Amino acid sequence: MKLRDRNATISDAQLLTAGLNGLEIDLTRDDEHKLLAYKDLLQRWNKSYNLISRNDHHRILDRHVLDSLSVLRYIEGESVADIGCGAGLPGIPLSIALGEKGFTLVDRSVRKIRFLRHVILDLELENVTLESWDLNGSPMDAALDANPGRVINFDTVVARAMSDPHSVWKMAQPLIVSGGRLVIQCGLNTEVSKEFSGATLVQDTTVTVSDNNQQHRALVLKKHEG
Repeated sequence: MKLRDRNATISDAQLLTAGLNGLEIDLTRDDEHKLLAYKDLLQRWNKSYNLISRNDHHRILDRHVLDSLSVLRYIEGESVADIGCGAGLPGIPLSIALGEKGFTLVDRSVRKIRFLRHVILDLELENVTLESWDLNGSPMDAALDANPGRVINFDTVVARAMSDPHSVWKMAQPLIVSGGRLVIQCGLNTEVSKEFSGATLVQDTTVTVSDNNQQHRALVLKKHEG
């Protein structure tokens, strides 16, 4: 990616810097440029690909990029999967901020995978791979069918605004290592039972993003050992 060709405005850069400061996230200048370039790509491709709501077209940084980064502190281990990643949220922003970790982004939409392939090439994200597994049936079977002979296990799985937390856990559980974790971003009014079969809810936090007091809940489930 040629950073000098990036089409971000000064206000974009200021908004991003303020948001990162608010989240207490310290990134390199190159990482910040990549986040802004991702925002530009998402805005441009959304016109024809409908990747996010049209209502969010002019508030991508705070509503999507910074919102995705708000769960960075809960990511553990070296391997991370973003299931139902859609346009790459939260996986792309997290992979930029955590360049030392390996990320697998999963979505069954051919259109969204095509967009993400362009993002990876344009931003030179060497730590990101894409998969089009259909996780609605048997998640592990879908993963193994697409990757025969490969060990499919992740230290952390993330999911954002995807489904109710218990359905997400059922889908993600087979993909998580023993003692690994699932991080879920959901709405403030989402009903959550404290009981999850095979996991313990270790975190249920309200997260505020940017100066506009945008909020969501972050749930962290730890998979039982053994």
